[in-house]
Amino acid sequence: MELRTAYNLKEEFYKLLNCKDKQSAKKMMSNLIYAAQDSGISEYNKCSNTLINWQTGILNTFEYPYSNGFTDIFVSKIEKYRQQKRGSIT
Repeated sequence: MELRTAYNLKEEFYKLLNCKDKQSAKKMMSNLIYAAQDSGISEYNKCSNTLINWQTGILNTFEYPYSNGFTDIFVSKIEKYRQQKRGSIT
């Protein structure tokens, strides 16, 4: 029974990630948090607390779908280049 519950909660989390707008994501997240807390699975209780603590930031990604991934990659390449020039990396 616990395995089925964990699987269903995981699937609900994937549905949350696929929401198209902030309002539907907010409703889905509330349902997920409630279900996780009600599951009786301690790991999902911890997960629900994380979702509560980061709710604003997570929901903002549905409104502003931007990432700094490109910048992080660029900075990483610059740092690797600098290390090579100093002889830190072969």
